[in-house]
Amino acid sequence: MEEFIKELSIETHLSYKNAKLLVGYINSKVGNLETAHKLYSTDGVRGLEIYAQQLKLGIKF
Repeated sequence: MEEFIKELSIETHLSYKNAKLLVGYINSKVGNLETAHKLYSTDGVRGLEIYAQQLKLGIKF
């Protein structure tokens, strides 16, 4: 998880703190980061932000 947070903070506009919050939120809702890694690889940070919003609404895939 820590490596993914560092990767996001280096490669995107997110600060380390915001990357940690985003990754932590996704991990707490899903229990793993497999889907998050796939989304980031294909859709970038915007894909992760949309995924977090879907999780907030109760939508999981």
